[in-house]
Amino acid sequence: MPLQSIVFRFSCLICFCGVAVGCVTTQETTKASFKTGGSGQYGEPAPGSAASQVATKPSGNKKGDPISAPKSQLAYANLLASQGDRDEARRSYEKVLATDTRSVEAIIGLARLDELAGRTAEAEAGFKKAVQMEPRAGRTLDALGQFYVDQKRYDEAVATLQSATAASPDEKKYRFHYAIALAKSGQIDRAVPHLVDTVGSAAAHYNIGLVLHERGDLAASENEFASAVLENPRLSQAQYWLTEVQHEREVAMADEREQSTGRASEETIVAQRTPRRRNAVGDQGISRHASHDGISGRSSAEAAGYDSGAQQPPAIPESPLAGPPRDSQAVSAAQLEQWNNQR
Repeated sequence: MPLQSIVFRFSCLICFCGVAVGCVTTQETTKASFKTGGSGQYGEPAPGSAASQVATKPSGNKKGDPISAPKSQLAYANLLASQGDRDEARRSYEKVLATDTRSVEAIIGLARLDELAGRTAEAEAGFKKAVQMEPRAGRTLDALGQFYVDQKRYDEAVATLQSATAASPDEKKYRFHYAIALAKSGQIDRAVPHLVDTVGSAAAHYNIGLVLHERGDLAASENEFASAVLENPRLSQAQYWLTEVQHEREVAMADEREQSTGRASEETIVAQRTPRRRNAVGDQGISRHASHDGISGRSSAEAAGYDSGAQQPPAIPESPLAGPPRDSQAVSAAQLEQWNNQR
């Protein structure tokens, strides 16, 4: 076989392998139904093209030249903001506005930076300014609605994000944000259909589980994560949170048992230290329940007719069969003889 033919076939084989690898990568990228990220780690609809979402630093004509194109500057600002370089991102957004004062995306970008910096009043003003510039645009309403969600102003968030969804009904990302707002406001039943339509059933369980976990409902959260894993065992995020919630429940139950044991021990100690009540008669040793005269609250001595104020109880008449009196000298001979005869 000629050498040129071998080289040609080998080159074709290399090209074919490169194309095949690219197809697999693209297929795996677009196959996912949602992605996670952000402070809450909520799943979001996967972008249509991962490559189109990557922003690179634009370059000027010469090294050190300022970036003049507003779109390139805006893409660079968004990249810096996503990387956490807030100061440089702010300067880039301001450069965009210096060129285009009506750049809604730059205004939204600055408002998000204000929110991250804790300047909520300035952030809300920025989001509302963007809505005033584009009152019927889904992107401005969605940005304001997400701000309301972050501030836990759920009623305003639901209304605003519902408007965003109505303005852009084909944008799944806006519907997803609307569903999360519904779930956080307590309207989980209304949120579920939107989540299923935007991210799928398994991811819907996963996101509802996150909302319930934030609300402190560990049992219901565990059920949602378990349902997500059952529907999609490869959903690693759901498996991770299922393990976390199960551990949290075990710790909570152990703490509850320890507290219950501590309360029982404390009650036992208090009971042992409490002195027993003395009976009603006290040192005389006669129980107040020993009386049989049917009168409540009277002692046996009072029931027998004794005067509690007297020094000595009244004399009891002697029985004729009781024997001779103790003082024999005070008895006459006739009485002594009478007693002997009776015996």
